[in-house]
Order: sequence, then structure tokens, then C-alpha cells
Amino acid sequence: MALAKLGAIVTQLSGKLGGQSFVAASQGTYIKTIPKTTYVGTIVQSKQRVLTANLMQSYKTLTPAQLITWRTKSSQFSYVNRIGETLKYNGFQLYMLHNQGRITLNLPLLQTADNKATLNAITYQIKSNSISA
Repeated sequence: MALAKLGAIVTQLSGKLGGQSFVAASQGTYIKTIPKTTYVGTIVQSKQRVLTANLMQSYKTLTPAQLITWRTKSSQFSYVNRIGETLKYNGFQLYMLHNQGRITLNLPLLQTADNKATLNAITYQIKSNSISA
């Protein structure tokens, strides 16, 4: 996905669009064609894709009340995208972020996002584990 930071004139591009990649380098931004790859990945990557697909399916089984908790709590969590803008997660993104970490730590999935302290602790554990790995 390409991102454009707009001003009076487009000032920065980042990402992919229509088989082209926008690359920000020290000399400026340039566009290059994305080569077609045939690499299928490793066994670990395949397992992670299956886990992510299963987690996406589990999100679809949440009740409306559970979905509301994720949507409500998502406004309390933000991130900085590739071009430096601070954005808020939506409910689905927050569910995926926290439960992928819980799968990694062999913890049960969170069905609701009721406790911000718990979510913050999980985020910290995920960051700590990724740094030490």
C-alpha cells in the first residue's frame, strides 16, 4: 500500500502501488519496479500464516458486545506509520496485535478488551520478547 503525505504539493511517498515501489533514500524518493518473486517461505512462516488466519477467524466469532470493547479500547492505542503520522488502531487491529502476542507467549486469547493495564502489560511482554529473541 502506498502512503502519500500531502501538502501544497506531494512531499513524501512510501510503499507499493500498482507493481511499483516508492523508496525514500538519502538522495530523495524514487520509484522502482517490484520484481515477481517465486519464494514460498519457510515452514515457520507457513505456520505463522495459519495462526494468523485462525486468529482472524476467531475475531469473526466475537459477539457484538465483545466487538464493542475492542472498538472502544482501540482509541487509547496509537502507532506511528512509515511517514511519521500518529494514527489510532481500529478494533480489529488491536485484537490481532494483542492476541498474536498471546499466541506467541502461549497464553489464552483475549475475547474482550476490558482492562487497559492488562493490554499494556501484554504489549510490554511482546516488545521484551522480540528484543531478546
